[in-house]
Amino acid sequence: MTQQSVQVAAEGPVGIGGWLILPIIGLIGSCLLTGYSLLQSLPDIEALMAATDLPEGLYTFVLIELAANVALIVLALGTLARLFAKSRRFPATYISWLVFSLVVVVGDTLVATLVFDIASDDQSIKDIVRTVAACAIWIPYTLVSVRVKNTFVH
Repeated sequence: MTQQSVQVAAEGPVGIGGWLILPIIGLIGSCLLTGYSLLQSLPDIEALMAATDLPEGLYTFVLIELAANVALIVLALGTLARLFAKSRRFPATYISWLVFSLVVVVGDTLVATLVFDIASDDQSIKDIVRTVAACAIWIPYTLVSVRVKNTFVH
């Protein structure tokens, strides 16, 4: 008998439900909002790329920011796939997505402000606060939740 077949689930909730619904909504919402934001900003990005008087490094910064946002969407979709497959890798993937989201949001604002002297707007600050709050809530939940431990075993 293998070690895996001997394991018995801990008492408590099992399956996708309860508070676990909120990360699903967050992942789907993130994909939709980030995708919509990218589509809305394409004309501005095209105009920026056509400009000849850009500060040094701004072109590269915009491309990295674009790639990071596409990566956030791809990682969120991969995280959702692992969630619905009830993969044991879901918790680590979800935490990675949360941390990467935080790095992208904070890094984008810091580089724009410190390197290119672009003032942070209210939306940038809201994005940072929302992402920090998401990490503060969902990383501990993912690490200690009985439902998470009982559900993601494959």
